[in-house]
Amino acid sequence: MRTTSNPFFPLPSPAAALASTRAAAERGAPAEQYALGMSYMDGAGVAKDPAAAIAWWCKATAQDYHAAHLALGTAFQFGIGDKPDPAQSASWYRKAADLGLPVAQHAMGMLAMGQPGHTRDVDAAREWFRKASAQGYAPSQAFYGAMLMKEISPEWIELGLALVRKAVAQNDAQGQFILARCYEHGHGVARDDAKAAALYEHAALGGSKPAQQSIATMYERGQGVAANPVKAAKWRQIADKPVPGPR
Repeated sequence: MRTTSNPFFPLPSPAAALASTRAAAERGAPAEQYALGMSYMDGAGVAKDPAAAIAWWCKATAQDYHAAHLALGTAFQFGIGDKPDPAQSASWYRKAADLGLPVAQHAMGMLAMGQPGHTRDVDAAREWFRKASAQGYAPSQAFYGAMLMKEISPEWIELGLALVRKAVAQNDAQGQFILARCYEHGHGVARDDAKAAALYEHAALGGSKPAQQSIATMYERGQGVAANPVKAAKWRQIADKPVPGPR
């Protein structure tokens, strides 16, 4: 159904919307402080200014605005506007994680897996993934499920597989890749190359680099799919392209 703006209540212009956001931010509204920071980070309606973005996000974090903690963690992790600062990144992610934000808990888990500038601590990563998984966060369900599936006990493998399937139900590429590997190798499920190939391709379309490599191999071998060197070459080419960094 086609929708149009109401002529009696026209939508504000981008400039007017930005002015309204700025006014509210200056009055101390944390959601608008966060939004204004995003405008400066993206250069939306204002000159791009990462330092100004960080300053506004810091104001929002003073009121425990979860998304601002997360934004600061990301900014310092990837060095947006400056060089990366692993300690600052972990500090801001930790604050958001302790406030219960599952995406921040997942970020803490990823840092603990040994990302650049961070010490590898698999037990800590597992606990962060568990916390985010308990809130239904699909990427953590995939990672925590995969960790559980490394256990010897059939009960743990079954529990891990159930979590991975929950991630897949949310169209999570990592979950699709993990489940595909389960079908390819018969881990926790009966081996099924056709199901493995289908899941690899879904995950590849979702941006998973390992899945792109795996589906290319399956097209090369004709494993679970009809051999297709053209598709294999296409997926190899896509897999070789670097992942775009955060804005």
